[in-house]
Amino acid sequence: MTFAFLAGVTQHIRFMSAILILPALPTGLVAKQAAELALVSGGRFDLGIGTSWNAAEYRAPGQNFRHRGARMEEQVTLPRRLWSEPYVTFKSQYHDFDNLGLARPAPAPIPIWFGTGTSEPALRRVARLGDGWMTNGGFLPHVSRFQQCLRDAGRDPAGFPIRGSIVAGDGGPDAWIETARKYRGAGVTHIAIGGPPGLSVAQSLERVIEAKAVM
Repeated sequence: MTFAFLAGVTQHIRFMSAILILPALPTGLVAKQAAELALVSGGRFDLGIGTSWNAAEYRAPGQNFRHRGARMEEQVTLPRRLWSEPYVTFKSQYHDFDNLGLARPAPAPIPIWFGTGTSEPALRRVARLGDGWMTNGGFLPHVSRFQQCLRDAGRDPAGFPIRGSIVAGDGGPDAWIETARKYRGAGVTHIAIGGPPGLSVAQSLERVIEAKAVM
């Protein structure tokens, strides 16, 4: 809902959910909402998804925490079909689609980014199914391993979207630029800039603008 409002008052900004806990949500509803958002924004939306470590986030909507990985794999392939096919039939342990469609498919493919840690199953899932990887924590030493996972999946690592994060903290521009250079050297293609904890919203925005200007 927030992105739909912002899409109506902007023309160039691109939006991404970071992250939507996909296995906790109904697949058809997510596919429909993402398609509508892509339509009203003029294609300025990327779907960022993840699984979450918190079982309470699954109990609340009545989903099975233990099945989140397997369910999410289907939740990536099914929306892509719903976005591009008028009707979809698919039956499994987690889904039962009987000749269903969205009425208005997405105007163009919606990129799906995975927000994950660096475990082997997670990296291989992103390599097989993702359009981009939103990294988490100390990811930099694992980029080369992820790129090998891409090769194993028959995909070219060159230019594959990888997003790293920079906290624009007290180290100042020199520290921010040094981190950005390390990311770029490792193959990172996108950087998310955030303010450090403890700042007000206005102060964080000012810090992010400052960091963006020097990078």
